[in-house]
Parts: sequence; C-alpha cells; structure tokens
Amino acid sequence: MHEHAAYLVDGASGLLVFIPVVISFVHVDEMKKPTRWLFRLSSLLLLGILATTVIMGNTRLRTDEAAKRNAAASESSDTLSSILNYVSHPPKLVTQEDLSQFAKTIMKSQPKDAAPYIPDDILLKMAENVQKQMFIKNLEYASKTEAAYSRFITAPAIQGSTEPFEFRQKRLQGANQQIGFDLVADGIIEQATAIRDLMLKRFGSTDQTKGLTDLIERMKTFKKGS
Repeated sequence: MHEHAAYLVDGASGLLVFIPVVISFVHVDEMKKPTRWLFRLSSLLLLGILATTVIMGNTRLRTDEAAKRNAAASESSDTLSSILNYVSHPPKLVTQEDLSQFAKTIMKSQPKDAAPYIPDDILLKMAENVQKQMFIKNLEYASKTEAAYSRFITAPAIQGSTEPFEFRQKRLQGANQQIGFDLVADGIIEQATAIRDLMLKRFGSTDQTKGLTDLIERMKTFKKGS
C-alpha cells in the first residue's frame, strides 16, 4: 500500500504539471460557448481530482512513515527493556562471565566515532556486572598465586629441596604470569576500560569509575606475575 501510494502521488503530480501545459495550447476562445464552458469545467474538475489525489496520497505517506517510526521506537524501547532486565536479573544458569561476554558484544557493536546508544541505566548495570567479574578474578588470582607460592617456595623449603631459592622464585614468577594471562585472556580489561571511559564521558569521575580504574590497574599487574 505504501509503494502504491507513492506511485499514485508521483503520477498525479506529473499530470498536474503536464495537463496545464496541454490546456495552454488549446484555443478555448475559438470554441462555441457551451463547449468552451464544458471544456473549462472538465479541466478544472480533472485538476481538482489530481490535486486531491496528491494531497491524500501525501497524507497517507506521512501517516505510514509516522506509524513506522512509532513502531521502530516501540520495538527499540522493548529491546532496551529486555536488555536491562537481562543484565539486572539474569536467568539462573547465566554466570557473571556470560554477562561479561554479553556486555563485550554490546560495546563492540558501537560504531566508531559515533555517539553510543546504550542508555544510562543499562550502562550502569554493565559496569556493575563487569566490576563483579573483576572482583571474582582478583580473588581467583590471589587464591591461585598463593597455591603456587606454596608449591614452589613453601613446600620445597619444608622438604629440604636442594634447588637454589633463586630458581624457585623464577619458576614462581613464571607460574604467576601464566595465571595472570589466563585470567585476562577474555579481554575483560579492555571491556572494563571501554565501559569506564564511556561512564567518564557520561557522568564524570564517580566512586564507581574510580573503583573500576583501581581494578583495571590491579589486573594489568597480573601479567607481570606480581
């Protein structure tokens, strides 16, 4: 219907231009009076019909466009509500890592050099989720590096190992670096940095952005095995 209305408007608009040109070449004054008045009346009636067609067609087109915009806005609103509900109340089987991956996908979908479309409430929830995930990784790092220290330093010392302490320290540092690499291999530092930077643009420096920054800097040291 939308396409038909567009063709109808285009055709009627063309005739509105073409018919007056044709009429201008007709020698109306040479016609007899009844014929002359009938010709003029018919011409006015035809032009009126065409003008009405153009007006009604344009009105229909504008109505259709407005309906499409409203439908798109409603769909977008429903989508954003679904996203917020998902990140705020994830299903039982969804983990923090799943939410982190979901947030990463959203951030990557942002066009470069364009204003992000992520609403404030969703952005804040994404920041909260990535912060939780980073806390978990910090605890995991502490637990795993403590176990590595026990394995490479404490246990050999108790067992009276003859391996030089410097060698054991190097092995410990290598193990800690590998632990760190494994924990940040999913790109959580980059994801958290993108969210933090976007929050700084939106809200300025807040306790949440400072907390994210501290966690980001902390996790950057993982790769050094410190």
